[in-house]
Formats: sequence, structure tokens, C-alpha cells
Amino acid sequence: MKLRDNMNNTLHIIIDNSGSMRELGKRFIATNLVRYVRDIGIIQPERFVPFNFKLFMCNDTVNEITVLPNQDIELPQPTGKLNIEQFLQLLEKEQPLSVLFLSDRLEKETFPRLKQLTNCRFVFVAVGVDAKLPLKCNAPHLSAFCAEDISVALDFVLYPVSANETPPQSVNEIHLENNTDSNKGDWDV
Repeated sequence: MKLRDNMNNTLHIIIDNSGSMRELGKRFIATNLVRYVRDIGIIQPERFVPFNFKLFMCNDTVNEITVLPNQDIELPQPTGKLNIEQFLQLLEKEQPLSVLFLSDRLEKETFPRLKQLTNCRFVFVAVGVDAKLPLKCNAPHLSAFCAEDISVALDFVLYPVSANETPPQSVNEIHLENNTDSNKGDWDV
């Protein structure tokens, strides 16, 4: 596989830093996901070539956070409310080609605007046990994954999928595919 060929191969990571991310360790999950993304080239060099990324925090405002390669990542305390309009304006202004959005929710009203960003591969990563994962994104450049599928989400956002290939699957999709009546007895304890 080859990293997306484009002029701007910077991955944009946008973290929901609103008050709902204070609960159930979501801030720590988001921090560890960013650490994983930062270190993936070291962890799996045969699979992921080094890439640049920008980190943004989004609540009442959207702010870029500087991440130094040799220092730990510390995220500020979550506060306020997620401002979807500022989040969408950032995407329209920056016009990134690859976006990971780490949050516990993705509001339905964002889909029409996200669908218009056809040059951007947008992945929602559901953070937390109470995260609401969209059932269908209905656009080839939009996808959603659970936090435990961050590696698969990176595959989707960083590597192109041609028309005759199927996009990577999350653990949950594979489980649903394999969970047929013929397999029921395989997991008896």
C-alpha cells in the first residue's frame, strides 16, 4: 500500500473537547489514540510510512495544538459545548484530504456538509462506551469506526480504495458478518 499521493498528505486529527468528553475516561482514550497515530510508523513501519499530522481541539472554539515528536501528549480538560459550525468551517477553510474526528457523537446535521467535502476522506472515531456510532455514512469518502479499530480507520483515511476494492472493515462489521446461525455453536462455553 502507498500513502495517498497528493500535494497535502497531512492528516488532520480533530478531537471533540466538549464537556461530554469528561465522562468515562474519554479524554484519556482520545489521548492514547493520538499517541498511537503519532507512533504508528514506529510500531508498524512495514504498513505505515511516516506522515505529518495536525491536531485540533474543538469545543466552543477550534484551536490547533502543537505536538512535539519527543514529548508526551497532554490534552486540556474538556469544557463547553461542541460547536459544529466552527468545526465545519475549519474543514472548509483548511480543505484537508484526510481527517480523523475523535468524539463520542457525530450529529446528523453535519452529514450534508460533510458529503459536500468530496476531496476529503473523513473518518469518525467513536470514543467511549456510550459513543453513538452512525449506522450509515452514505458516501464513499465518509466512514465511522470504534476506537478499538483505530488501525483500520487509519487504513481507510490514509490509503485510497479503488472502485473495485472494498474499504477496510471494523471489528464490529466482521463480527456481524460472521455471526450467522451456522456459527452459533462455535462460541459455546
